[in-house]
Amino acid sequence: MGRDVLEHIRLQAVREIRAGESPEIIARRLGFCRQIVYKWLRRARDAGLRALHRRPAPGAKPRLTPPQIRQLKQDIQRPATEFGFVSDLWTVPRLRALLRRQFHVTLSRTGLWEFLRREGLSLQRPIKRALERDEAAIRRWLRMEYPRIRAEARKIGAILYFGDESGVRTDHVSGRTWAQRGHTPEVHRTSHRDVVSLLSAMTPRGDLLFMTSPVKINSDVFIRFLRRLLAHHRRRKLVLIVDRSAYHGSRKTRAFVAAHADRLRVEYLPANAPDLNPDEHVWGHLKGSGATDSATGVFGDVRRQVRSHLKSLQRRPHLVRAFYYACYVA
Repeated sequence: MGRDVLEHIRLQAVREIRAGESPEIIARRLGFCRQIVYKWLRRARDAGLRALHRRPAPGAKPRLTPPQIRQLKQDIQRPATEFGFVSDLWTVPRLRALLRRQFHVTLSRTGLWEFLRREGLSLQRPIKRALERDEAAIRRWLRMEYPRIRAEARKIGAILYFGDESGVRTDHVSGRTWAQRGHTPEVHRTSHRDVVSLLSAMTPRGDLLFMTSPVKINSDVFIRFLRRLLAHHRRRKLVLIVDRSAYHGSRKTRAFVAAHADRLRVEYLPANAPDLNPDEHVWGHLKGSGATDSATGVFGDVRRQVRSHLKSLQRRPHLVRAFYYACYVA
């Protein structure tokens, strides 16, 4: 007899007795001894009907104590290399080894996996951070430089843009596909490899401008993109925030910006801080959507698909704004 059925019997028996039925009659009808029925009545009298509800089965004793669980969660927040492993990533085998070493507890792979999920942990792809990253400079930029740039742009009536560049190879394949288990599918691509170079700029308001190029991005290509920005806003001043790539600060680029100083200013993000540039999310959305995959791998086809996707983003300013707010510079 199931636990749910027993709970229903207990509750129904007590309700009928309270309605005037004899406990002896109830006991005979249900096939229980009289003492059990009187025990139900005492529990209901002392603690109410909720005392007759089924209680969770106790199960096996936990292998880890609450302090050990807290310690394990703290350890997982630290790189695995601090515990003698060859890389920073935590895997189930490494966590099993850590439990044996620190707490003398052995869990199966399946048991540990279920335990981690039960404790609110999940397997995640880590964010990459450059070793040369200067966290103090990044905090200073967020606290002082960016508010200054935004205030000065507002003061002169300029439009604030974030800019970035990327590239898509014509033989690029992203994502996965369904296939029969044990038979890896094939994707045919031309052996002739080209790269579609991409430049874009976006505003916190959700405006997006972009340009494609058949050649590798350099100072000349970047300056051509700057000309397009100025031509798009013929009577407005612009402030463009970019990273510290060489062509952003080259002699040619500086000369062009100086020649258009009345309408254009270029500001720079801290070094190794792509997470502060919301325009990076444009490329993540583009490549993660599968829009960079082409059935032919021909340059023109890839370029058309990329342009089509970026044009669709231009029609979705709410999504572009979300890229901005995701970068903690709102």
